[in-house]
Amino acid sequence: MLPRFSHGRYQAQRLIGKGGMSSVYLCLDTQTNKRVAVKMFDQRGATSDKLLRRFEQEIVALQQVSHPYIVPLLDYHLDAQQSYLVMPYFESGSVSDRLAQTLYSPQESATLLTQVAFALDYAHSQGYFHTDLKASNLLLDREGRAYLSDFGLATSIAARSSISGEGDIFGTPPYMAPELFKGAPPSARSEVYALVIILYELLCGHRPFAAGDVVVLLNLHRLAKPPALHELNPAVPSALSPVLLKGLSKTPFERPASVGELAQHFSWAVSQLPTILQQSRAPICPRPDLPVVAERETDTEMLAAKVLSRSASGQNPSKPSSASESDPAVPALKKGLNTAEIVLVGLALMVVVTLLLILSRR
Repeated sequence: MLPRFSHGRYQAQRLIGKGGMSSVYLCLDTQTNKRVAVKMFDQRGATSDKLLRRFEQEIVALQQVSHPYIVPLLDYHLDAQQSYLVMPYFESGSVSDRLAQTLYSPQESATLLTQVAFALDYAHSQGYFHTDLKASNLLLDREGRAYLSDFGLATSIAARSSISGEGDIFGTPPYMAPELFKGAPPSARSEVYALVIILYELLCGHRPFAAGDVVVLLNLHRLAKPPALHELNPAVPSALSPVLLKGLSKTPFERPASVGELAQHFSWAVSQLPTILQQSRAPICPRPDLPVVAERETDTEMLAAKVLSRSASGQNPSKPSSASESDPAVPALKKGLNTAEIVLVGLALMVVVTLLLILSRR
């Protein structure tokens, strides 16, 4: 059953989205005769007071970060019975919706990243971090321009301790930087990490890490080496991988300092490609069955213990929210050869070759 909104101005037509604490409805604004999106907060349950405070935080954030590439707040209503936000309706849907049909070319990806970087850099300058960046939170207009939406988890530097509580963890696991899983505060560099995950989706159709179990996914982010773009989709130019891999560094200070810096580096890398590669979209392909490799050799055994043992334990996986692809089971861990092993293999090959030469002369 569709809801009835206070004051009767907005008439619900259909449900167009649902999250953990809110639902979004396509509505008719009877005063302007335009279609709008109304995000209604679910006020049922014992935790509604804390979530209501978070809804209030979204209102404040949207009022503070007005920007051409941030979805604006048109109206809102907030009381103990019913609370909702009113925003423009984007009939083209989200980036996630588009990715179900086609991928982005490097040039299109650079343009989208630049638009989002403008919005995020501005939000950061106002003291806000989005903290829930993902493809479904980037809405598209008819020309394909991207707009940042859903500031429900936006974190104000000043209000973090009073609203969220120190150590609270917010976000969508497939897009979260390793330090966030430990309760570290969000930063521009954690937003860079999330944007790189989105770039992977735009270019090759897959996130670098995928697992049905959230704990496994956490450990992949913490310990595993991310695959290069062309390993996930061979049609993506390999020259783009170094910029993205730097943005996925396990150490925050090794990533670009801002999303604007990431956008500049990525746009430059795209500009160095031949024109045909800049404009070519890779085809959508199934996720390849790649081995999991530890970022550092010293973490190999730890990764095996935390990933493989859990995958083989038969536990029911916990599906990450808003996943844009079907997450496969975690493949077998691959341990790289160390220097001593390589030397031994080389000596063994030399012995075999020598024996073959002796036998061939007889």
